[in-house]
Amino acid sequence: MDSSETIFSPNGLPGTVRIIPLGGCGEFGMNLTCFLSAGKLFVVDAGVRFPEAFRLGVDAVLPDVEKWFTEAGGVYAYILTHGHEDHLGAMPHLLPRWPAPVYGTAWTISLLRNKLMRLGRDPDAFKLNIVAPGDHVVTEGFDAEYVHINHSIPMACSLYLRFPELSIFHTGDFKFESDPIIENPADLDRIKRIGQEGVDLLLADSTNAEKSGNCPSEKSVYEPLLRVVNQCKQTAVITTFSSNLWRIKTIADVCRASGRRLYVTGGGLENTLNVAQSVGIYELPTELRISDDLLTSVPRERLLVLATGCQGERRSSLARIANGEHRYFRLDAGDTVIWSSRLIPGNEKAVINLSNNLQRLGAQIVTARDEPGIHVSGHAYGGDVEHLIDLVNPRHFLPVHGAFSQLNANHQRPTTSGRSDTQAQIIESGDIIDATRDEIRILGRIDVELKFLESDGSGLLTYGELRDRLRIGELGLARIDGVYSLQTETWLVEPTVELAGIGFPDSVKKNDWIQSKAKQLRQLVPQFLLQKKLSAEQISEEVRQLIRRDLQRFLRKKPVVSVKIHCV
Repeated sequence: MDSSETIFSPNGLPGTVRIIPLGGCGEFGMNLTCFLSAGKLFVVDAGVRFPEAFRLGVDAVLPDVEKWFTEAGGVYAYILTHGHEDHLGAMPHLLPRWPAPVYGTAWTISLLRNKLMRLGRDPDAFKLNIVAPGDHVVTEGFDAEYVHINHSIPMACSLYLRFPELSIFHTGDFKFESDPIIENPADLDRIKRIGQEGVDLLLADSTNAEKSGNCPSEKSVYEPLLRVVNQCKQTAVITTFSSNLWRIKTIADVCRASGRRLYVTGGGLENTLNVAQSVGIYELPTELRISDDLLTSVPRERLLVLATGCQGERRSSLARIANGEHRYFRLDAGDTVIWSSRLIPGNEKAVINLSNNLQRLGAQIVTARDEPGIHVSGHAYGGDVEHLIDLVNPRHFLPVHGAFSQLNANHQRPTTSGRSDTQAQIIESGDIIDATRDEIRILGRIDVELKFLESDGSGLLTYGELRDRLRIGELGLARIDGVYSLQTETWLVEPTVELAGIGFPDSVKKNDWIQSKAKQLRQLVPQFLLQKKLSAEQISEEVRQLIRRDLQRFLRKKPVVSVKIHCV
């Protein structure tokens, strides 16, 4: 790379596309891939991932793109493959800062509009464009064709990206369904024709690449789930991914076949059903569903509850049921809770805690480990990836969307399928890749900083801000405030010392220490002003160090100390 060229410079060599994944490669979630060509930055997907358990008050993590999007001169277009959080969740936070036309299917754009409205932003203030399979997003030097694919959310698409002298097939998240629920099978004919046209580079979903064979069909869930529900002697509670409309319909069909009424609880499920109705895909039968006010009129052995919370989300309906906090439904001993889902890495502790709370209430727990057929994935297995490689016939192959072990397994798929002519490499988030027809070069790597979404879903924290929060949570906080009059040389508001999250040893009385420090500061601050002639900022820093040293002396740790001494 030329030393005069910036990393995100959109002015690459003719016939070269620079690719920089800012998330989703070597980690689970937070998928965001940048394509730079002919002076333009195209962004494919912009997702979030679940935070680690120690991220206090944080609901999601997203890449900090500020430096890189600034360097690129802004975004030319956002191209979205589908509406899952790990591909869409960052969009309402990026779009206001980096406005550009957004392209996605009706389902995806509907979800984005809802997210913007929940944050108090007008969706009509942005250029949100609905596309369908077969449509092209065309601009000078760029053509993105939407290609129908199957996944665990409606209207998912792969992308056929054509740049000058270079073509890329980007799968997004995908699986192959020969007989899917509601929608059509993946457009294998079009994918095969794309392969015949000549694809220079394939980027493919790696989530299930470690599994051999082919991913089971969504329809295969019906019989095992019906069998489990029929075995329930009392109320059956099912939790699943709220975005999976296909599973919601299957559960509704199971409910009808088992002679039960369906009670749906959870904002995510309601949102999915509302979007399904608005785009004309599916409407839950009204005669099957029971409302809040009539819930107690249904015999418990004739009731099926569909609830959000399969990943242990603390504000989900299932969590409220487990804590006895649900407004309308109470779990009885002998009820059965069925997990028709898989466990996303990182959520293990939350799900175990939720399961334990449900069992304390006397619930029987059934998971896909107990009954493997009650859940199938929305991601291709290794055999599916090999079939895709045969169809696309790429010159080069870069696995994306997965942890390193998944990328590593996927990168071996051309070899296991006998395609020695397809050159495969492993890339990770932050890699700088220059792609031509003949060569895929990894030039180096950038550090991708993170931002953290507050639990209320509105504010974003930088890494430094979150680090301060974690330090307060670990070490505690001491806060000192006061207002001193320079004119009268008296305290208008005498200094106060407040402590939060700091435990004192038995040898030191907390209230005595607080009063002693306040008295000391009443005398010390005027001395700093008159004798040392320090500014208010300098006084605050002197006080901060004094309090911190004194606390460290008997606590053997350094709490966070915040000082605001105002001199007026």
